[in-house]
Amino acid sequence: MNRIVPVFFFSALMLFAGPLRAAAEGEAYIYPPGCPDNWYRQSWAIPLLKSFNTLGHALVGVTPCKARVIAPDATLTRLKSDGYIVERIPSKNLKVSGTYGTWNALGRRIMEITTGAQDVATVEVVGFTAEGLPMYAVLIAGEQSSELPVIRVTGAHHGNERISTEVALGILEWTLTAAGRSWLTSFRFHIIPVVNPEGYRDDRRFNSLDVDLNRDYGFGWESGQSTDPFSQNETRAMAFQSRLRPALFQIDFHSEATYVNTVFDYTPFASSDEPLVLDFAYVYASAADLTAVIGYDWYQATGSSQDFHYGMEGHFSYTIETLEPSSPVGIVTQNMEAFAALLPTLASHSFCGRLTDALTGEGVVGRLALAGQGQPFLTDTHGFFCRFAPEGNQTISYYAPGYEAGTFDVTVPSVDFTMISLDAVPPPFLPLAVIDMGDNDTYARFPTQNWPHYALSSADGLSFSLGKDGRITLDMGYATVDDAGDEFSVYEGDVDATQESVVCSLAQYPFGPFYLVGEFSGDFTVDIAAADLPWARYLRIESTGGTITDNHPGYDLDYALNHGLPAADVDEDNDGHSPLTDCDDTDGTRAPGMPESCDNKDTNCNGLYDEGFPRDEQGQVVCTDAGVDSGDTDAGTDASVDADGGDPGPPKKDGCTCNAGHSSETSAPLLLLIAFSMLLFIRRPS
Repeated sequence: MNRIVPVFFFSALMLFAGPLRAAAEGEAYIYPPGCPDNWYRQSWAIPLLKSFNTLGHALVGVTPCKARVIAPDATLTRLKSDGYIVERIPSKNLKVSGTYGTWNALGRRIMEITTGAQDVATVEVVGFTAEGLPMYAVLIAGEQSSELPVIRVTGAHHGNERISTEVALGILEWTLTAAGRSWLTSFRFHIIPVVNPEGYRDDRRFNSLDVDLNRDYGFGWESGQSTDPFSQNETRAMAFQSRLRPALFQIDFHSEATYVNTVFDYTPFASSDEPLVLDFAYVYASAADLTAVIGYDWYQATGSSQDFHYGMEGHFSYTIETLEPSSPVGIVTQNMEAFAALLPTLASHSFCGRLTDALTGEGVVGRLALAGQGQPFLTDTHGFFCRFAPEGNQTISYYAPGYEAGTFDVTVPSVDFTMISLDAVPPPFLPLAVIDMGDNDTYARFPTQNWPHYALSSADGLSFSLGKDGRITLDMGYATVDDAGDEFSVYEGDVDATQESVVCSLAQYPFGPFYLVGEFSGDFTVDIAAADLPWARYLRIESTGGTITDNHPGYDLDYALNHGLPAADVDEDNDGHSPLTDCDDTDGTRAPGMPESCDNKDTNCNGLYDEGFPRDEQGQVVCTDAGVDSGDTDAGTDASVDADGGDPGPPKKDGCTCNAGHSSETSAPLLLLIAFSMLLFIRRPS
């Protein structure tokens, strides 16, 4: 069988493609003559809006009669010739103003903030960009914190929105104060100041591949804005963090308005949690002098971070839009205070627990939902879950492939940790989750609600309409071995009288590669052997029929079933782990429990890179002969910061360049080219 080396969900093997720089680009307001209110809501404007769902283009905001866009100069010139009014917006150039940080200073600033706080703060790298720049993160957690909910703060999805990083760093500082530490018995804090290192380095909205990262997430994604949902290293890293440490609450900072932006961005229909979602938004908005707004009511955006984290994972997620003045101090202080003011409200509406195997006591990955609400939420990889709910008595349903489903009752807020033991049952099983969905005619504005979680249940009588050329990818629950007969079955709903056609593909890892199975219509079954794979877990269904004007356009997916057996006896890389637990079953050097190596790879499959190795004052990993914390008296602290008198030894050159991924803004282009070429050679999979 011809094998394609995949880019894995958990992989640290980055694709070192060189930057594809866009032509000269600019920011502008565009509008028709006369500036009619809400013209961008009209059907004739949809093609124009969709034209900004392409590489190097973005719709970034609206006023009552103007759309704010970023586009190459050639596009703006063409719009002007087509009769639109184009008002150019001068660049702020905050990067050189002296009051905002730069990429080269980011690692040093993080290390300075966390110095003296190693008892609660751990500096991490959660991913690498296409050019090898690290995605820094800081986990702030107290003792015995593994069963506490996570609050995540992110900045700089758009690299030119520099206030977002300043606010994230400000909140990081606050969490390490006495006031912040007092909350470490209730929460863990996870801060990712720059999601888009390349854009932050270059002072651009896009990364080096001209992708708007906040349009690359796999919920309501639209083709054109990237090649596939989660096409970029940065968004894949964020998706994995949401499974490794699901965020009970997440805020993503931006700088185009003065809003607390809530779900959903892509559809006018309200989330099932909207009253509580807005309650939290009002608390933050009041403290920060902002306005709470539902995303779609501002303007429609597809493939956003907040829609993904809520729509796919079920975790409350917000976009905070702030001003970006010449000095960030006032805005940072305002948002630090609002963040602190919100925490008591969050604590008064949460409950936590864990799904476990009744025989082994080990955690079970599953999904849950509040009674009367369709929106599911997922556990982490160890079965741990936390969720917000209205105060009072709540009934929660739970489901995990391989186990009997059920319900439990909880009183919110709950200080008790709810343990749920699950009994194993034989197949068939429903899917665990939706991995992505896109091109579902979101601009057509369905006359009825159309939620992807409709495809996860066979008993709700609801179907998810894929759209004329739309798609959905399902996690079928576990790595399923190819055996005699068909392993998966798919059922079309009866919401219309038409049997529509689809193309079906399979993959072993969430983001591919996907291998074609065939074209089908109506109900159908899937044999893994048809994709020439020994096992598979992810089922992609792509609609090839229907019209946009239908009430239920495209294939109407009712549900799918997994009839197959777990691939427990498969071990393609001979590392002692089957695909049920191995994050990369083609690489024998990567598996759960492997000792972490200093090689810019996630050796032990925990979503982190080179953790445990010391970092210098710039935040860069130092690869020591001693290895991870070797010879220390304090096993919880890196060798470089322990006061135990040991010399960690000189840096090694065993695949970790020690300064890997940190480029200089003043380096010559030739040196950069050579450096990245060397990294490409070093990191190429064997």
